[in-house]
Amino acid sequence: MTILTSIKHKLRLSLVAIIFIIAPIINEGRVLGAVEIASFKDFSDRDVEVVRKTCDRLASTFESIKIQEQTAGLLRTSQIQTDKLRAQEEEMRQHLKEMAATQEDKRT
Repeated sequence: MTILTSIKHKLRLSLVAIIFIIAPIINEGRVLGAVEIASFKDFSDRDVEVVRKTCDRLASTFESIKIQEQTAGLLRTSQIQTDKLRAQEEEMRQHLKEMAATQEDKRT
């Protein structure tokens, strides 16, 4: 809190204009967020390009995280289904053993 108060105080006393860059983080036409940077001096073309590339990388990172989360969810679902199928398979084996034993008893 002390830092924020200090920054606000300096901004109020400043006679210099504050320059902002607000850049969207976009992936496949969808806005995922925004980056806002403030400065007391003008941004160079290189600065703007760095911010643009950073936003592109952030968009890619966000998309990768989303895909990883989806993949993890699908893996969990697959594991649950595999466990259920194994349980059903074991149940079927038990039934087959019981049926074989019953048939054997009928033969004797």
